[in-house]
Amino acid sequence: RLPVLIYLHGGGWCFGSINSCARFCAELSRRAGVAVLAVDYPLAPRYPFPHALDASLEAVGFALANAGTYGFDTGRISLGGDSAGGNLALSAALAVVSGRPVGDSRLPADALHSLVLFYPVVKAWNDRSESWKAYGSGYGLDSQIMDAFNEAYVGEADARDPLLSPFCAASETLAKLPPVMMVSAGRDILRDQAVDMASRLREAGVEVCHSILPSAVHLFITVPGQPRAFEMAVDATSTFLTEK
Repeated sequence: RLPVLIYLHGGGWCFGSINSCARFCAELSRRAGVAVLAVDYPLAPRYPFPHALDASLEAVGFALANAGTYGFDTGRISLGGDSAGGNLALSAALAVVSGRPVGDSRLPADALHSLVLFYPVVKAWNDRSESWKAYGSGYGLDSQIMDAFNEAYVGEADARDPLLSPFCAASETLAKLPPVMMVSAGRDILRDQAVDMASRLREAGVEVCHSILPSAVHLFITVPGQPRAFEMAVDATSTFLTEK
């Protein structure tokens, strides 16, 4: 039985596919000896919140229901993703521990073993942080593009909904989450969001490992050109998934 990482690609909820994260998923599977289930979720603006979130939860249900067929260890199912995919992984985990229905049923509250998040979106709005101001143009993810992504995915919903913006989740809900590994890029508008999220998780009693790669910019998981950051991400994830 293999540990399995259900992986959600980035792309601002609006573009990308399993091809976006294929290099990372393949290298992680090869190096760590884990199974990786990549999810091709429906994209905004045609499919705004909660379509992608529901698809993420369906993937967890699929892994549980088909563990025998694929050789998954049901006690070691993790969720991960980069950027918008990191948002979906964290939001889906909150939905699991909160008992959000998946079709006609609910997933076990302890279905997830851990979370792996790369430069996740945790506030679906312009947080006016120092990193947002400093790296809003020319560092892989421009602030105006992120504003458009947020608008497309949020749609008619409330951006402060915890399943859209996990930073807004109640402390008692955060406390139910499994251990979290989070890796941020130092030169990224989302860096300070992740710092704030890590603090909230720790305050809630969640086991958190948060690292910042100081010279990296957004997209080091999906776009070639930052080999050192990519290698560090694969190594960190391999260790986290196999030693937890």
